Amino acid sequence: TKNNLKRFHSLKVKVNRENAGELCQRVLQLYNGKLRIDANESFHSANDVIDFLEKIGQRERIEFLEQPLKSDAHEEALELKAHATKLGTILIADESVTSEDITSYFVERFDGVNIK
Repeated sequence: TKNNLKRFHSLKVKVNRENAGELCQRVLQLYNGKLRIDANESFHSANDVIDFLEKIGQRERIEFLEQPLKSDAHEEALELKAHATKLGTILIADESVTSEDITSYFVERFDGVNIK
């Protein structure tokens, strides 16, 4: 319930392409803090991600969006980074990171990386 969630600074929500918009909108209704969204490579294109971000609105309440595109969607990731920067959305790499080398490739496509 809404009262139980007040104690948290942020929530991490795992989404897929089919439920992302509805789930995030619902959580934002029930919770007043910030969301960390983990999309687990579920979006097909940069445009899908941009549509999702526009649908949920309240981008100031989104701390970051983690790995929205497939790890091999290199050009789509570049396109998304350009739009995400304009929208003020932070992109985090997860499945794209397959070694300890954080090269310029990641700098061009993400704002941060998930280190496990």
